[in-house]
Amino acid sequence: MMLWVVALPSPVSAGPAPVAYSANINYYLDGSVAAAGPSDYVEALSRPLASVTGCMLSTPTARACGSSSATIGLLTTQSTMTDTAPGSMAGSAESANGYATFRDIVVVRGLTPGSYQLVPRVTIEGTTDWSGVVLPFTASVGVQLYGPDGKAVIQDTPLDTTQHSVAVTRTLGGIPFTAGVPFNVMIGFGHAARLFRNLPANTSVTASYTMRVTGLAVLDALGRVVTSYDIGALSGAAYSASGIERVDVESPDFEFTVSGPEQTMIPNGNPWGLTHTPDEGMSYRTFDGGCACGSSAVSARS
Repeated sequence: MMLWVVALPSPVSAGPAPVAYSANINYYLDGSVAAAGPSDYVEALSRPLASVTGCMLSTPTARACGSSSATIGLLTTQSTMTDTAPGSMAGSAESANGYATFRDIVVVRGLTPGSYQLVPRVTIEGTTDWSGVVLPFTASVGVQLYGPDGKAVIQDTPLDTTQHSVAVTRTLGGIPFTAGVPFNVMIGFGHAARLFRNLPANTSVTASYTMRVTGLAVLDALGRVVTSYDIGALSGAAYSASGIERVDVESPDFEFTVSGPEQTMIPNGNPWGLTHTPDEGMSYRTFDGGCACGSSAVSARS
């Protein structure tokens, strides 16, 4: 199993948010990363987007290329896996994968003091094309919901999307939070375009998918829907029952403090093998009223 290890600054004060975006592409063999592609990890409001494109594998018979991007409420991945001799691949299956995440910090106001859940609804749309015969899991996608501390996945939602066109909506599990207390909203999305050694019916698969947050519900401790509330986001995005929309607004008027130093460890040993370990550094900027947090690095452990 591999881990993301992210050192966070301390403290994070009011003003611009410690929002984060990541975009990654990889070549997988038998469910493990065999060739890492480029990755982008952004934690700065000056660039509210992570985006990568490139090729992870290029041999005389096989090629794995793709792209991935992330911003608040919208994650996009695309990849093509080509192998003119799939029967000779080193494993039982190979795939070109994309994975992207966004993280925001929000506070829900206007609620009676107590415990609640924020329940996202996501819509997944995309297409898959293959050269030969359709096989189960020729293309698959997965959604990962993170907990309120942004450290660990609390729900995996994998889907077999081996169809020429896909449009599905899924309600995810709830993110627990306390009224008036800031917490993380973090979602990951990934896909795989896959070829099989023992079923060499295809020599090329291309998959392209997007995931949007198209709905949000607030539930009280008894699971009842709450309709009167206000959500403020440090990213400046608009959160409502209709989902998340990125808008250009001033930063909200609440503070968030991270006790530190702290390490965020995010497991990515999921059953559909779509996550990736970023290998680039991330930086923190000095903002008016904020802190000079220096810089930090992202590393991988196995």
